[in-house]
Amino acid sequence: VAGTGSVSTTTQSTTGNLTAPVIFYGTSDSLLTTYGASSPFYQYSGATLPEIASKTFTTTSRTQNYNFVGFHGESGSFDGDEEKLIVLAVQQSNGTLVTNTFQYVNNAMASDIFSVALNVSLAANTTFVAKLYGGLKNVNLHPTQGNISLSGNIMVFGLGL
Repeated sequence: VAGTGSVSTTTQSTTGNLTAPVIFYGTSDSLLTTYGASSPFYQYSGATLPEIASKTFTTTSRTQNYNFVGFHGESGSFDGDEEKLIVLAVQQSNGTLVTNTFQYVNNAMASDIFSVALNVSLAANTTFVAKLYGGLKNVNLHPTQGNISLSGNIMVFGLGL
């Protein structure tokens, strides 16, 4: 089972322009690593990273392990000083966090595409939501598309077992 989504802006996500980057990394020009030291990883100092994919699902009739994989895509211009944070979270249907994990990359590797995986045991016959959050910093507008975007896809494994 998969869920998809995306977020985009037509304003630079650089330090010093604090009006638009709010959708990409919060309300200050702090490093994205500050999210990795917070709980949950997608929130820091009152700011929440944008949700780039989600999938609601109901577990099977027994408690068991479920595997989650989040993938992302992006557009923008990367010149080597960027940061990127992708967070994969599993929440109860009421929004209470069950667990989350993240992948942070910076500098030349920030333009690389990677996956984030998570394995967790979930209660039987219960509805959960898997969410993928993402943040970019110091990314410039794509030269021909004129925007910066993050898109995501979450896959949930174990629902048929």
